Amino acid sequence: MIEHLIQPASDGSTRRHDAMSMALHWSVALAVVLTYASGLLREGMPRGPSRDFILLLHMSFGLLVIAGAVLRIAWHAGRSSFGALQPVSASWAARLAHSALYAGILAVPLAGLVMIWTKGQSVPFFGIVDVPQLLPTNRTVSKVLEEVHEVMAHGLVALVGLHAVAALYHHYVLKDGVLAGMLPRVR
Repeated sequence: MIEHLIQPASDGSTRRHDAMSMALHWSVALAVVLTYASGLLREGMPRGPSRDFILLLHMSFGLLVIAGAVLRIAWHAGRSSFGALQPVSASWAARLAHSALYAGILAVPLAGLVMIWTKGQSVPFFGIVDVPQLLPTNRTVSKVLEEVHEVMAHGLVALVGLHAVAALYHHYVLKDGVLAGMLPRVR
């Protein structure tokens, strides 16, 4: 949560993120949850068509995470009112947490993408189109990346959990409007 964008306006109301920022935030969050959940679901399944289908979904959601994160970063970087991804006024903890989230949101699916490519495969996107193999096959690298991808995914989910706890802390303890500024208005 970016503190200087959400502080109360002069009329006492909560400053809100713009609709695009909210849409990108929640779309990326949903894609991360779906990617992680499909990865966990697949692990417990026996080999076969159902497991292959869940892998297709997992990889497709992962591609959506990458696309959403890139769009989100580009959106914020391109807005003159936003400036850099992290304002100077944000606490060091907030800057560190957001930097770690952005890094994880990009690194986890990119590690998965490179892992699949180094297995010698293309990456399907919902069975519509394949992202072609862009790296040479290297089973050793692929095996290492498989473990790295999984460990980083668990770490990212832990960071997302801390992010949610921090948002709830801002809402219920600090009562500073940070969470409300990222939630769509319900009428």
